[in-house]
Amino acid sequence: PMTGAVDYLRVLTEVYENFAAVDVPLVNPRRVCPKVYARFKKKYLDTDYVGKRGAFVGNLARTHPLTTYYNKYAAAIGKRKMELSASAAERLKEINAEVEKLKDRKDEIHRKINEARKNDKAYNKIVAEGRPKQQEIHKKLNEMQKNYPGYKEAMAAEQEIHRKNNELRRTAEAELKKDPDYIALEARIKEQQKKVNAAPQGSSERRRLNDELHHKMYRAKNEMRNQRHSRLPGAGELKREQQTARDRSEQLRRAARETAAYKKLNQENRRLQALMRYKPDPKLVAEQRKLDREIRDIPRREIGKAKEAAMARTNPLEAQLLHKSHWSGSLAKISKKMLNGHTPHIPDNVRQLETAKVLQSLPWPTTVDWDGRARYESDKKAMAQPVMQHYLKRMKPWMYK
Repeated sequence: PMTGAVDYLRVLTEVYENFAAVDVPLVNPRRVCPKVYARFKKKYLDTDYVGKRGAFVGNLARTHPLTTYYNKYAAAIGKRKMELSASAAERLKEINAEVEKLKDRKDEIHRKINEARKNDKAYNKIVAEGRPKQQEIHKKLNEMQKNYPGYKEAMAAEQEIHRKNNELRRTAEAELKKDPDYIALEARIKEQQKKVNAAPQGSSERRRLNDELHHKMYRAKNEMRNQRHSRLPGAGELKREQQTARDRSEQLRRAARETAAYKKLNQENRRLQALMRYKPDPKLVAEQRKLDREIRDIPRREIGKAKEAAMARTNPLEAQLLHKSHWSGSLAKISKKMLNGHTPHIPDNVRQLETAKVLQSLPWPTTVDWDGRARYESDKKAMAQPVMQHYLKRMKPWMYK
């Protein structure tokens, strides 16, 4: 068994006559001092310093003359580039149509693979035999995780904080129901959903409408909810508590997965998973990967070339000057980073500090449950030699008496 714990790391840079008389410098303490943490919490956590600082910096970055100037400068450059590249509209349509054809082919390959998997009798037999075993293993793994010391309490605390956060989020949503912008956005989402449902299944039109619905409209809706939620009283404190509870639950989950019994079962689960993984036609997989690369690279490469060629045809000299001013968009970002850097930060990492507090309170075991024997210790012939017995009694007195 392994007992004891390291409470601090002693770092000395000088040689002393009597090291025992030297005070222990707590350069890397294992335990968070309660008084230091109480002062830190009172000054920074209880006052919502992070939220106030974020609001101050955000307002400063938006209204500062430097960022205002560079934003206008970048917008003017972008507008002029669009005007000069207007003649590339037909070429851009051709590029987008080409990409849509590639996406259609990719969807067709995906359907072929799914159809082949459904009709593969040997594969379906393996899945039918292995799935119940895997479900039984998952059940045992979940039980091991639930029964790990402290896990049930940690999950109960996390669920309680999650419930409070959901109540606060419902309050924010109720307030947004009176906001004209939010009401208009919900109406647009309903209208867009009708268009998606009306479009043919698997068509490029349906894919385009669905992307616009989820990547733009729903994202805008979630951003409005998050902004209203963050402004409610107690939202910042609840967010910190939720993160702390999540960190503790995750730490206990990782600890449960490190036990010998869990590792053994999980190894069997992975073996079954690999056995039930479908292996499609290599030609289809290779074509699918090629299509992924082309769908990603063609717009990046061809659209930029088409716009630059159109600008050069319209006004070569101005196009050359605008090409050299490609850094205009990053000037506003640099000014925001500069303003943010000059505003004082919290003088410690809050998440690390909270995680340290959680780790400090966990029921750390003082014994190990794995087999610490070396490979040669399983060799009976080698272990029978007196010199080996003498060596092991000196090196492992807790195992060999």
